[in-house]
Amino acid sequence: MTVVAAAAHTLTVTVASGDAPVEDAYVRLGPYRAVTDASGHAAVKLAAGRYELQVWKAGYDIPDTSLDIAGDAVISVEAQLQPEPDPDAHWTD
Repeated sequence: MTVVAAAAHTLTVTVASGDAPVEDAYVRLGPYRAVTDASGHAAVKLAAGRYELQVWKAGYDIPDTSLDIAGDAVISVEAQLQPEPDPDAHWTD
């Protein structure tokens, strides 16, 4: 059985690509998860500790970030839009 400390703090994560918010990005910090809203924001209730912030959305490159949580916090994450591969590229080479 896994025991997790009480979630006493709120981490607000904002995910954007340039000036555009990234909606429906998955946010994960250990056992805690959330999804960004239309404005690119997600609020995660979590316990104090060290976490690896992982954000994922198809079509974007978003690096992981290490965080030490000791109270409520806010972080902004920059998502780099990745160009879609050309599905016809192997036919034109």
